Amino acid sequence: MSVVLIAALARHPFSLEHNVLGANGEIPWRIKEDFKRFRGLTLGHPVIMGRVTYEGIFDKLKSPLDGRTNIVMTRLTDLDGKYKAGNVLVAHSVNQALDLARRTEGSERVYVAGGERVYKDFMQIADELDITEVHRVVCGDVFFPEISSEIWNLASREDKEGYSFVSYVRALKG
Repeated sequence: MSVVLIAALARHPFSLEHNVLGANGEIPWRIKEDFKRFRGLTLGHPVIMGRVTYEGIFDKLKSPLDGRTNIVMTRLTDLDGKYKAGNVLVAHSVNQALDLARRTEGSERVYVAGGERVYKDFMQIADELDITEVHRVVCGDVFFPEISSEIWNLASREDKEGYSFVSYVRALKG
């Protein structure tokens, strides 16, 4: 099973090390091709995300992500029975989320779709990163972990107008 972190991020104006994911509970950009890429890559595979990320998606779509098992990670134990719509499972740890993912269709690739804490929790065990680099400087309050060239090798880069699709593979485990 490969664990893949998938995210869109921009640079913070005051720090080259901060990869902005969002601001004030929103994604500060809309790139239709990024949403299409996200869907194309994740369709048929389990997607692990934090509760806030899941609820944001659900609020916009009025349903979980279709064609994928949605695994919601949360520290709140009273939510186990809450998410009944669609194919949604609840996990309380990285190990539990991976165990749930292993039991689902498409588990040869498991995607992690945020938020900040979930990315940090999975960064050390991720095998790949699928990143949309947004060519904007954005003030934000939610950040993706540092992508160190000592740990991550650039696998591919596809430059577009205003953004790039970038893939990394792990050079070193740990």
